[in-house]
Amino acid sequence: MLKEIVYDFGGYNEAIFHFLNHIGNIGVLPYVLRTLSGFFRIWSFSIYYIMFCAYQYYRINTLSKDIRERAYRDIYYKLVQVGICYAFFGFTYAMLKFSINLPRPYCSLPEGSFITMINTDHVRCLSSFPSAHVGLALMMTICAWPYIGKIWRVIAICTVAAVAFARIILAMHYPADILYSIIITFLSVGVSQLIFAIFRDNLIKYFCEVIKPYAIRS
Repeated sequence: MLKEIVYDFGGYNEAIFHFLNHIGNIGVLPYVLRTLSGFFRIWSFSIYYIMFCAYQYYRINTLSKDIRERAYRDIYYKLVQVGICYAFFGFTYAMLKFSINLPRPYCSLPEGSFITMINTDHVRCLSSFPSAHVGLALMMTICAWPYIGKIWRVIAICTVAAVAFARIILAMHYPADILYSIIITFLSVGVSQLIFAIFRDNLIKYFCEVIKPYAIRS
């Protein structure tokens, strides 16, 4: 009964899925959106993060010595904040996916009632709730929001919406998975910021000094 209210929405969850799944599977659109959503796998962010750290290491050491240390501290605290956010986000989503175990549309709906171009043989069926792809796209948007202009903010919001649409037309998630993913991501980011604030002036500050000799070339 509870699932019918908070997840099925009295049948609207499935009805909206069918509507979006059918109108979205037109021409090359599913291929384009599948490629786009592929950039937002949880493990992919670790690659982006490492690459960004390497870039910042290079950038800091191209600055003049008088501003190098201040730049290092600024970027260090931001990278730690994002790292905590990502770690807590990944833990939260893994815990929810492997404890709630709701089936994806492609394995819970009758065959022929949906469309997907995905080879589902190697996709875990019981991982519908919540959508990690949408959550990661939103998390990246939230983290980047203070540092990007209006045009990039619009692009970021459109990207999140496109990834959400992609997960439905690929029959990987129901609309409810998308909705709750947005809520969970905002909560995860909020908790991670609290964790960062608690340890900023002690543990995080300590490692800032430990790492500094390796991050700044003399």
